[in-house]
Amino acid sequence: MFHRKGIILIFLLLLSGLSHFPQALAAANYDIKQMTPAIQQALSNRQARYMKIQDWKSQGVLGENSQGLVSMLKNQPEAASLAAAENRDRDAIYQAIVDQNGLGSGGLSKVRLAFSEVQHDKARPGDSIQLASGAWVQK
Repeated sequence: MFHRKGIILIFLLLLSGLSHFPQALAAANYDIKQMTPAIQQALSNRQARYMKIQDWKSQGVLGENSQGLVSMLKNQPEAASLAAAENRDRDAIYQAIVDQNGLGSGGLSKVRLAFSEVQHDKARPGDSIQLASGAWVQK
């Protein structure tokens, strides 16, 4: 069974970079059972590029797609490189959640969907988000 609430809590903690991350996750339905160096690096990378991602979103170059990843909306090489790195780190975190919680073969799509919903909720007015239908809209 998939627990969206637990995934949302994990996402908020991942984004906030709380120092009490491992303890707080224990209260969630799914948690990162082992904070590996790869996960720590992915979190650190995401924090380091957060403001740049937000800048590109505000310019309409990047948007949050329906798979919990960042998509290019306009051709901009610097943003493309940034988006690719962001998506690699997000996928590393998503896969760790799936693996460490035994979510099985359908787990990744469920985790991506939950994170997509969180990203859409957190999007700022004017940011582009992709609906489940595939259509892009501005929040």
